Formats: sequence, C-alpha cells, structure tokens
Amino acid sequence: MARLVILSAAGRVSRWYGDLADGLIRAAAVPDPLPRNPVAEDRLVESLRRDLTDERGQATATAVRIIWTADHIDTARRLQPGLVEAAAADIAS
Repeated sequence: MARLVILSAAGRVSRWYGDLADGLIRAAAVPDPLPRNPVAEDRLVESLRRDLTDERGQATATAVRIIWTADHIDTARRLQPGLVEAAAADIAS
C-alpha cells in the first residue's frame, strides 16, 4: 500500500513539472500548484504503522526510506507556488 501511495504522489508531481515545462516552452499558462492530499498522507501513515514496523513496533529500514522519499516528493510539491510565480513573471515579460 505504501508503495502505491508513493508512486501515485510521484506521478502527480512529475506530471505537474512536465506541464510546467510545457507552459514555459510555449510561453503559455502554467499549471496551478498541486494541493496537499491529506487522504493519501493518512493512507501512507496507516500503511507504515501496519505493514512496515518490526515486532517491537519500530520502523523498519524500508519504512524509513519510504518516509524519506515521501518527504522529498512533498518538498517538490511545496516548491510549486514559487515556481508558478516565477514562470508567470517570465511569460509576462
């Protein structure tokens, strides 16, 4: 389950950056920043709690890597508002 949530989030963010690049190349509208997805975040947390802990309830190495990856994907998403602003200014000039 965690893998599917990560792949979905990565796909959304990757497509967004592709759309941003297309907008810049064509000097056209760029996409709005992606909103947070609390439902997916909750599914990821539940999956980590259920499937990726050891017998003592500690996060496994796989869980740590998934959390690290999810954080990087979310960081790329959180950068989007600044990129949209810069792209809009560039297109307008």
